[in-house]
Amino acid sequence: MKSLVFRLDYVGISQNERAQNNGRNELEWLKYYTSRIKEEPNYDEFYKDIKLVGGDGYRDTRTISQTLLDHPDLIDEIDVISSHYGLTGSSELTQLQSHLIAEGKEPKEIWSSEGVSPMINARYRINMEPHYQGVGGHAGTVDVISRIMLMYHWEGAGNNPLQAVSFDFQPSVGAFYQGSAYTPKHLINAFTPWNGSFEMDGGIKGVRHVMNFVGYNDPATDENERWMYIKEATYNDGTFNDGGVQVDTGTHNYMTVKDPNTDDYTTVYANNTRETRHYKIEAKNLNGKENAPLYVWETRGPDVGQAYDANWFQQINKIEPVDGQYEIEVKPYSLLTVTTLDRKSEIEGFEYVSSPFDILQDTILPLPYVDDFEYSEYSIDDQGRDYVERRGGTPRYTTDQRGAFEVVKEATIQETSGSANRIVRDIPEAEERGNMLQQKITYEIIGADWAVWGGTDGSASNSNPHTNFGDYRWVNYKVSYDFLLDTHTPEVSGRSNYALIGLRHVKAGGTDSHAPYNARVYSDGTYEILKLGNVVSSGTVDGFDPNIWNNLAFEAKDNVFTLYVNDEEIAVYKDEDSIVMSGRAVIGSGYYETLYDQLRVDPIAGYPYMSEKYDSAQGMKVGTVEEARNNNDRSNPIGYIGQWDFGQVGYAHFNRTRMTASTDVPYGMGLPLVLEIQPMNKES
Repeated sequence: MKSLVFRLDYVGISQNERAQNNGRNELEWLKYYTSRIKEEPNYDEFYKDIKLVGGDGYRDTRTISQTLLDHPDLIDEIDVISSHYGLTGSSELTQLQSHLIAEGKEPKEIWSSEGVSPMINARYRINMEPHYQGVGGHAGTVDVISRIMLMYHWEGAGNNPLQAVSFDFQPSVGAFYQGSAYTPKHLINAFTPWNGSFEMDGGIKGVRHVMNFVGYNDPATDENERWMYIKEATYNDGTFNDGGVQVDTGTHNYMTVKDPNTDDYTTVYANNTRETRHYKIEAKNLNGKENAPLYVWETRGPDVGQAYDANWFQQINKIEPVDGQYEIEVKPYSLLTVTTLDRKSEIEGFEYVSSPFDILQDTILPLPYVDDFEYSEYSIDDQGRDYVERRGGTPRYTTDQRGAFEVVKEATIQETSGSANRIVRDIPEAEERGNMLQQKITYEIIGADWAVWGGTDGSASNSNPHTNFGDYRWVNYKVSYDFLLDTHTPEVSGRSNYALIGLRHVKAGGTDSHAPYNARVYSDGTYEILKLGNVVSSGTVDGFDPNIWNNLAFEAKDNVFTLYVNDEEIAVYKDEDSIVMSGRAVIGSGYYETLYDQLRVDPIAGYPYMSEKYDSAQGMKVGTVEEARNNNDRSNPIGYIGQWDFGQVGYAHFNRTRMTASTDVPYGMGLPLVLEIQPMNKES
C-alpha cells in the first residue's frame, strides 16, 4: 500500500491553555520532548528543520517566557511562542526578546494561535443589529480583521507589546455541526456534508483585505519573500475585549506592511465605529513608490435595497498621489485596503461578486439513514487506499465531542495495559461483522480538563465519550445499532461501562452526551432514560449478556420516548414539560472500547421526521402584525414586534443567537410582544 507523506514546518508541543498564569510550565515535558526527538531515526532528514511552538496559553506569555529565561538550554529549542486572546505581551516576554537581541539572535516569533472568526453570519447580523450593517459589531468581520492588526500593535500594551505576526483562525472551516462545543466559529461553514451546501461569509472577504495584498514566504525557496511591518504607519487603540477591542471605542485602527525589495506597500484600515474617519497620508522613503498609483478596496454593509453582501471586497477607487500625498475616507463599520498592487487587472475574477446564501441548497438529510461502516460503494484511490484507509478510520457525518469513534476493520485490544501495541480481539461473529465503529479512548488516556476559567488543571475529564451526527431538523425518528461492550478492560469506580443513544441534539452541554434525551444500557443490564442529565426511568434488562452482540434502539415520537433492547420494548418516558422537538442523533459510551455496527435512523410511520427550523436571527423587527404577516422573504420569515433584544450568546448555544423580550405588564394588557413566523411551505 502506498503511503501519504506530510512535510510539517511547525509542530505545537504545549498543552492547549493550561490554567491561566498558574506557573505550571511543562518544564519536564519540554525537556523530554526536545531531547528525545533528537534520538529519532533519520532526525536530520525528517525532524531537524521542524520548528517547535510553545506556550498556547490563554493571555499568557509569561509562563513560557520565564521557563526559557530560567533554562537557557531550552531557549534555542523553542522557535515560536503562541498566545490566545491577549493584546499584550508580558515583562517576561520583553525580557526574553531583549536577551536574544543582545546576544545577536533573532527574537522569538509570536503567534496568535487561536484567532476567532466571525461567530454569527452577516445575513443574521444585519437583521438583528442593522446599525452595524452586517460586518460591524462585536466579533463581526471588521472586528476580526482589526484583531490581526491589534495582535501586532495595541496602544494599551505599553512597554510590553505582543507583536504577533501570525493570526491563526480557529477554525478556518467549520465542518462540524452547529451546537457542538465552541461553534459556530468559522470563515467558511460546511455543516451539511450530505448536500454539499457551504457558505463563505464576510470573514473570508475580510481576510482577503490583508492576505491578498502582502507577500508570503515560499519555504521551497531560500529567498525570504515576507513583507515587513512599518511601525510608524501602524496604530491601533480601543478598550480591550477578549482578543480585540470593544465596538465604538477605537479612534484609529490601521496597519502598514511593505515589500523590503520592491517597496510596494499596503495599508489596511478597520473602522468598527459609527464615525467616518478621514486621513491625509504622506508617503516617504519608498524609492520611487511614493507616487505609485494606489488601488482602494472596500468592504462595508449594503445601501438601501441592496443584498447584504453587495459591497464586500470591491475596488472603489484608484488614487494618483501628488508628491507622495493623498487623502482617504474610511466609512463607519467598514474595512479599507490601500495598496500599490493592481490585483484586479492582474487576476481575472479577483473582485467579489455578490452571491447571497441560498437556503434552498441546505436540504435535510433524508431518512432512513443507514451506515454499516463498510463503504464498499466507494472505489479504491490512485494510491491503493479504500474509503476507510484514506479517511484514517473517520466515519461519515460524525462529530466527536469526547472520546474517539473510529471505523476499524477488525476488533483489537491493548497487548498489555497501557501498551501502544494491539492484538486482535476475539469477538462473536467476527467474519460476518466486517468493519465496525470502535470507541478508542479508555480511562487510562482520558484528556485533561480545560481549566482556564475554573476546574482543576490537568484533571481527567468527567464528560463521557459521544459523537453526534445527522440533521438538526429531524423530529420523529428511531435510532438503532448493534453493540458489543468492552469486557476485557477492567471497570473502575466512577467510570461506567455502557452503550448510549441520544436524541434531538441541538446545543452543547451535558456530561453523558450533548443530547437532551439519552438512553443507555450498562454492562450489568441496568438501563436508564435521561432528560437533561436527570434519570427519568430506570430498571434492568432481563437476561442481558454483555459478552454478545446486542441491539439498542431509542425512539422519539412527539413527546414520547421509547427504549428497546434486542427489539423488545423496555421502557417508555413521556415528557410533559419543556419538550425539545428536533435535533441530531448521538452515539455514546463510557471510556471503554465499545464496538458498534449496523447503525440506522428510521422514520416513524404516521409521524413527520422533517421540520422547518428557523434561527432566532432569521427575521426583522417590524411595526405591526400585518407587516409581519405580509412578509414573503423565505430567508427571513420571522417578524418581531415590540421590545425584543438581540444577544450574542456563548459557545454552547446553537448559532450563538438569541432574541429575548421582557415586560412588567401582565400578558394581554396591551403591550405588543409578538413573534410571527410565516412558514416557507404554507401547507405545512
